[in-house]
Amino acid sequence: MAIRNTAWHKVKPGQIITFNYKGRGEIRSTKHTIILLNPDLRYKKSTTNRIKRFVVGLQLDTSRTRPLTPTKVESLLRELGGVDIIDGAFQVDVKNKSNKPPKSATRAIYKRVDDYVRKNNNWRTFDRTKCIRNRVYLELDSELIPKDIIDEYNQKQVDENIKMMEEVFGED
Repeated sequence: MAIRNTAWHKVKPGQIITFNYKGRGEIRSTKHTIILLNPDLRYKKSTTNRIKRFVVGLQLDTSRTRPLTPTKVESLLRELGGVDIIDGAFQVDVKNKSNKPPKSATRAIYKRVDDYVRKNNNWRTFDRTKCIRNRVYLELDSELIPKDIIDEYNQKQVDENIKMMEEVFGED
C-alpha cells in the first residue's frame, strides 16, 4: 500500500485518505482510511451559534476493525460513479455536478449512497480541529480497491486513447 504525505488544505472530495484520529472516550488514536466526501463541512450550532467544522467520509478501514470486503467496496464505488487516477492517486467520482454549496452537495451524495450506508454503517464525521492536528496521507495504490474496478478504469483509458487517435489520424 503506497501512500503520499499531504496536507489537510490540499485534500479534495473523492480522494481516498488515511489519517489518525482520537475519538471521544478513546484512549489511543486509531488509523482511519476513508473516501473523503467533504473536507470542511460547516455546521452552525443552534444553542451557541458557534460554527463547528467536520470532515465527512465513507469509512473503508480502521486499525481496530476489519476492512470492507472487496465486493462491498466495489458496489460502493459503482454507486458513487467509478474511480479515476489523478496525479497518481485514486479519485472517486463524487464531484459537485450541480455547483451546489458544499453542504447541499454532501446531502446529495448521501442520498445517492443511502441504502449502502444503512447496510454497512460506514458514514463518518470527524471533528476537523482534531483531524488537522495529525498528518493525512493520500492513498496511491490500495488493496482496498478491487482489481475489477482498476481494470475497468484501465480499459476506459485505452478506449479513450483509441478514440482520440482515430479522431486525429482518421479511420483507415
